[in-house]
Amino acid sequence: MLAIDNAELTVARQTDEQRETRITAIIDQHGFNVRVYLVAASGFFTDSYNLFATNVISPSLAYIYWNGETSTHNERDINVATLSGSLLGMLLFGHLCDRYGRQKLYGIELLIVIVATLGMAQASAGFQSSSGAHSMSLRSWIIFWRFVLGVGIGAEYPLSAVITAEWASKKSRARMLAAVFMMQPLGQLMAWLVGLGALKGISRSRGLSPDETSYDVAAPVIDSVWRCVIGVGAFPAFLAIVARLSIPETPRYTLLIQQNDAQAQKDAVRVYGSSSVGDTRAGPATAGGLKQAHVEVHNSGLGIDDVDGIAVVAGPSSAAVQPLRNTNDTTVVGPNNMPAAYDSTNGKSVLPKKKSKWRKRQRKDRKRIQQFTWPEIYHFFIDEGNWRLLAGTSLCWFILDVGFYGLGLNNPRTISKIWMSEPGKVTGSLPTWNSDFSDPDATIYKVLKQDIERSMITISIGSLIGSLVLLKLIKYVPRSTWLAWSFVVLAILFAVAGGSFFRAYQSGLHALTLALYIFSQLIFNLGPNTITFMIPAEVFPTRYRGTCHGIAAASGKLGSIVIQLILPVTHITRTGTEAAPFAYLLISFAVLMLFGALVAWAWIPDVQDARRGFAHAGHDGLEGASDDPKMRKSFSDRWEVPSKSLEVLGKGRVGVEISERPIGLRANLWRVYREAGEVVAVWRKEVRDMFAGRSS
Repeated sequence: MLAIDNAELTVARQTDEQRETRITAIIDQHGFNVRVYLVAASGFFTDSYNLFATNVISPSLAYIYWNGETSTHNERDINVATLSGSLLGMLLFGHLCDRYGRQKLYGIELLIVIVATLGMAQASAGFQSSSGAHSMSLRSWIIFWRFVLGVGIGAEYPLSAVITAEWASKKSRARMLAAVFMMQPLGQLMAWLVGLGALKGISRSRGLSPDETSYDVAAPVIDSVWRCVIGVGAFPAFLAIVARLSIPETPRYTLLIQQNDAQAQKDAVRVYGSSSVGDTRAGPATAGGLKQAHVEVHNSGLGIDDVDGIAVVAGPSSAAVQPLRNTNDTTVVGPNNMPAAYDSTNGKSVLPKKKSKWRKRQRKDRKRIQQFTWPEIYHFFIDEGNWRLLAGTSLCWFILDVGFYGLGLNNPRTISKIWMSEPGKVTGSLPTWNSDFSDPDATIYKVLKQDIERSMITISIGSLIGSLVLLKLIKYVPRSTWLAWSFVVLAILFAVAGGSFFRAYQSGLHALTLALYIFSQLIFNLGPNTITFMIPAEVFPTRYRGTCHGIAAASGKLGSIVIQLILPVTHITRTGTEAAPFAYLLISFAVLMLFGALVAWAWIPDVQDARRGFAHAGHDGLEGASDDPKMRKSFSDRWEVPSKSLEVLGKGRVGVEISERPIGLRANLWRVYREAGEVVAVWRKEVRDMFAGRSS
């Protein structure tokens, strides 16, 4: 150890938490970052468009290639292949972005989407012989490309969420995540708009009349329509790739996983620009325009061996930490900017040389951490009980997607049943492409146009309004609490819709079911559909954030696969006059949503601090009554529920259970029992005091 001959020289060591605070100090002083948002949102929009395009193209495929079939097994197989690919993409890319970095995977999933989109748009049955036999199976090619497309779609979920959460400031994280997820209903709406535009435009250019009944005339035009709808999905993917080339690795990953402090600072400044940082806890902020952060430390008796990548300016009684070009460049200076480790007797510095053993050891200490060792995984998830967080987020997403995809994927016939105001005219079975039970002789043009228009009214209006309202209110509602209550609201809606459907089906009351269906779509996006996407990106540490978000999202896709396999068995879309199958399905969804509320209440932690409330009391104890304008707070500040930092949430139960409600079903039931006992005790005391006062 080298002795430093300076009276008041002090040395400080930065812990991982201090180093992380230094980076977050740069990020957290900014608001909504449009650049980061566009990078994440563009990819999510692309994937939503391509996923829900199946609602547009399924009737076209059935009309052209499976005309006359009454079974929906082809649509089911295509949807299950897409969702299975999504499940795989979520698990695979969620883990890979933790192991190799977010930036290395930027754009790869979009390249997969582009290749799969172009492949499906050009799918063919090959050579056709005179007997009508084909050299290839078009159905197999479509299933293959939809599976590959699903991998790219699924990969986007953890990547978009993690990129947004780790780049966002604490005050804007919730809005940015909610705004990214709003791309799902927008992408869904765009798929229908492109489908409607392609149907009208191509039909007009090719001379297809809306009343054309000839298969030979209509099939070639409709074939061009569905290929156009699929092919258009490649264009936003190209734009999203360009956007992703403009953003570096997230500073949190660079700092905590790659252990590169200097690069993390550089990237943060590159995205957010120069900022003023005055966090005395954090150490240096960054060079290039940032103010030097000062840390006051007292004589600790440490030698030069204890310096860990910071510069200390020695003074009479304190030291100032100076920004460094990298964490291995340590400079200790004293008065008059002379080296602190300076021997005044011979005019020579006693600092270690650039290639000293001390520096080599420091580089070795800062190697990339080992994330996925079994002892570390066991300690975090088992010993500390954080498996409950993973189970809670996964179960909530599973339950949500059972209901959401049960009503929202491959849904033309479901929506047609809701819109029926009188008994259908169908006496036999309809081909799967025709969802209009009231007109068995409808042309493919009219069926497609009607499906698209009804879907936009029934689904897009409610889902978009829900996303916009949540985007406005996201700072003012406790997310975990609202997640549980929104499940309860959905349960009530499904129960009422299911019960009333017995009476409303094929009658003038069908508008009641339609209104409830639209309102349920609003609540989906106002509550669980958005929040289940947000919370897994917040409650896990950086080293596991992508993996855990991928697992939670994959659980949701597992739920969507399960319901796609169950729906054909229920015969809810079969031709006929039965209301019971669909009504009982809605009622079963109500029960499932109640279970989702229980899971959210027990296993989803609070990701926000207490409401700021009335911070400055004026006259009569009312906030805002003070005569000093500086003491008054706006409505938004007063009612805002500030988000916890990712650093606090990343500690798992250790971070979220401090002075908060516990995580776990038994723990929460015991908490409710204890609180109820306290309320009863207070009530009994008041009753005794009341009777005692009367007797006296």
